[in-house]
Amino acid sequence: MAGAAAFTVVVLAFHLLRPDLDPALDYISYYAVGRYGALMVAAFVALGLGCVALALAVRGATRGAISLIGCTLLGLAGLGLIVGGIAPSDLEGAPPTTTGAVHLHELSRDLPAAARAYADAARRATDVAERDHLVRQAARARATELCNRETP
Repeated sequence: MAGAAAFTVVVLAFHLLRPDLDPALDYISYYAVGRYGALMVAAFVALGLGCVALALAVRGATRGAISLIGCTLLGLAGLGLIVGGIAPSDLEGAPPTTTGAVHLHELSRDLPAAARAYADAARRATDVAERDHLVRQAARARATELCNRETP
């Protein structure tokens, strides 16, 4: 509940902090780009962690296939929120960025393209910590894609 409450407070605050964005027309992920972007990233991560925690708690308290399906979907939604927060989108009209490309590829479940975008960014990274992070993200996207393949 704390993750959802934090997310709601941050989004409401952004309506005042970012009058350049129209909440009815612009994507909510646009708030993660710009001056207060870190605040929105934290809100996405908090909401994602809240979803994952709720999925685990509900699954631990329930049994059955329907519960498993619901909890799995809620957990995946939480992971998607975390990834969407960590890799913010590009604003319309702005030059494309690596994180924007990853955001779109991961949202569309095009994990091979997301892994390539991470790997390309890692090759260009000059900071060792950033390069290591990008290589881990590329490996995670590729491993997730391989795990999700259907076996013959």
